[in-house]
Amino acid sequence: MDRIYLTGISAFAFHGVYENERLEGQRFSVDVIAEIDLYPAGTSDDLKNSVDYALMAKFAHEELAGEPCSLIEAVAE
Repeated sequence: MDRIYLTGISAFAFHGVYENERLEGQRFSVDVIAEIDLYPAGTSDDLKNSVDYALMAKFAHEELAGEPCSLIEAVAE
């Protein structure tokens, strides 16, 4: 398997157990590691066999900035 690393994706959100975390919010950052077989993309040089990194980053940002959770573990899942 190959790995794609997207690092430093950040968003302001209102996750947390404590009331002040939920009211004031804070910046969260995440690194995403995708394990995928990139052989088809590498041997075909065809974009349809690759991964849309921008879409991966957008999804991670939307999840991070989404509905508040008490635990950061819940956001990560």
